[in-house]
Amino acid sequence: MQVTTIPFVAHLGIQQEQNSLTLEPSKNLENHLGTIHASAQFILAETQSGLFLQTEFPNIGKVIPLLRNASVKYKAVANSQLIAHARMEEANKKSFIQKISKK
Repeated sequence: MQVTTIPFVAHLGIQQEQNSLTLEPSKNLENHLGTIHASAQFILAETQSGLFLQTEFPNIGKVIPLLRNASVKYKAVANSQLIAHARMEEANKKSFIQKISKK
């Protein structure tokens, strides 16, 4: 699945560049401070996690990644282009493959 075709993702204007996602500031994404709303930032990160799983593990089978739990900590306001990129340490990748293969 092309993540940028998900209706809500497209509505926000999230774009894909290679294996990263970008979000440009716009009036539609502003909060009461005139910066990019925290929920738009979260959707960018959450969508990137799905893209990463699809890219990194294309042969896992009939597994659909769904977010079950999240914890968010914002460090600063966002008022310029945001870029989301994901990575995974090799040890975590092996552990993930073992867990998902058992299910």
